[in-house]
Amino acid sequence: MEQYIDKLIGQMTLEEKIAQMQQISANMADKTLRNKFIEMGTIGSFLHVLGSEVGDYIDPTKSSRLKIPPIFGIDAIHGHALLKEATVFPSQLALACTFDDWLVEEIGYATAKEVCADGLDWVFSPVLCLGRDLRWGRIDETFGEDYYLASRLGSAIIKGYQKDNLVAACAKHYLGYGEATGGRDSYDTEITERYAREIFLKPFKAAVDAGCMTFMTAYGSIDGKPLTASRKWLTEILKDELGFDGFIVTDWDNYKSLVEYLHAAENIEEACVDGVTAGNDMAMFTHDFYDSTLKAVKSGKIPESTINESVRRILRVKARLGMLDGTRKRPSKSVIGCGEHRKLNYKAAVESAVLLKNEGVLPLKAAKKIAVIGENAVSVRAQYGDWTYFSHPDPKPEATEKDETYTLLKGVREVYPSAEIVYSQGYAISGEQTEDMFEQAVKCAENADTVIAVLGDNLDWNGEGRDIVNPILRGSQIELVKAIKATGKKIICVLVNGKPLVISELEKYCDAVIETFNGGDMCGLAVAKLIKGEE
Repeated sequence: MEQYIDKLIGQMTLEEKIAQMQQISANMADKTLRNKFIEMGTIGSFLHVLGSEVGDYIDPTKSSRLKIPPIFGIDAIHGHALLKEATVFPSQLALACTFDDWLVEEIGYATAKEVCADGLDWVFSPVLCLGRDLRWGRIDETFGEDYYLASRLGSAIIKGYQKDNLVAACAKHYLGYGEATGGRDSYDTEITERYAREIFLKPFKAAVDAGCMTFMTAYGSIDGKPLTASRKWLTEILKDELGFDGFIVTDWDNYKSLVEYLHAAENIEEACVDGVTAGNDMAMFTHDFYDSTLKAVKSGKIPESTINESVRRILRVKARLGMLDGTRKRPSKSVIGCGEHRKLNYKAAVESAVLLKNEGVLPLKAAKKIAVIGENAVSVRAQYGDWTYFSHPDPKPEATEKDETYTLLKGVREVYPSAEIVYSQGYAISGEQTEDMFEQAVKCAENADTVIAVLGDNLDWNGEGRDIVNPILRGSQIELVKAIKATGKKIICVLVNGKPLVISELEKYCDAVIETFNGGDMCGLAVAKLIKGEE
């Protein structure tokens, strides 16, 4: 393989080499420029392309001189969830609650089959940052705060993704991204090298040992040095010391970030020189990368040997996936959202739910009338969390839920077919809270035998770019539970939330508390059966 790659690089022009290092997004605003890149037929990668559109991007490659296909990347953070028809699995934070390597590996494999069947090749997952500051918006994407657990489950899902060479995994965000000062996204991480090695590097070392094909650099910096421009962390430690032989991609528009946000470079060309010589092999989205890097090589600021090494790493991953010799195979599209994956997803939802409190109310074997209270009992958006077709690659306020998805209300209705199930919203996390809404929910609870209160947060209060000062229950959620408790009814609280929330006051008014985080398609059915004692 290496000899073939060396021969291929020897045939490439400088322009073709740098094109391999460029990744372009399908949803970039300048469609004319995007189409220009597509028509080149030599671009190394595209992202945010879904299967129905792949042909438009790959056809120009077939008529190019060397016919090197682009690698298509997608944010399959918990399933191939940017595609509506695909399986949406529980978030990484929810899966961390299973402590189940086998299950997480199987979820990785199922996701890889759906992504590959959709015509794509590369998943930007897993997130190996540690979730240690609850103010940070992206806690939901992590395997929690413990580096050992993150190492174990990260390795497992990487093995699942890359089984049968279906897709390349991507360990991100290297390094210390979640430890940024003040829980602020993309900010400086004030840690020493020793601390980084003892804690934050370990999941990434495990990823290298698991054979992860790609890494993604973090937006921020360690002690003032941007990771994107750190030769020490990218080349000397990751590539040389740990032996990583795949390729490194920047995060979204990181070269522009070096100029406009981190103020570490005067212009894009200087940022590209710093990033490429530090060890970045591919530029995500920064569309000025191609021209700027070409200019920098021609002026001697970047040695062509450095470009050759990056291209070699990119082609190595493409070769491992069978993209260079025509051996790439894909599962049938019928695997997307298939019954086998739904069963796996249900098992994951059952195992990821955590019983935090039970004062004799569970299991609830039977009831004549159950009141299901709460906005999150019917909100698929809240139940899914970030990185689904509702939110990415562009927000879709008009998107509708799949028929196969189980909200808590739908699950309770199915699991208790002989009981009368009544629903009331009760509170609003983000929208307008009305007095009638509150009073109707209390009245609904008064007339029931048991109350299932579904509380939590939504994407206004967690996810990328949504860091918060106080991880609390918003709106009148706690006041509503207190009012319901005053009616004398037993309250089973189900939390549907992206990140851990402060519930010290809430739990005093609840007879049982179940944490689900973002539980995916089958969460509502799984939790309803857990409540009844059928699981």
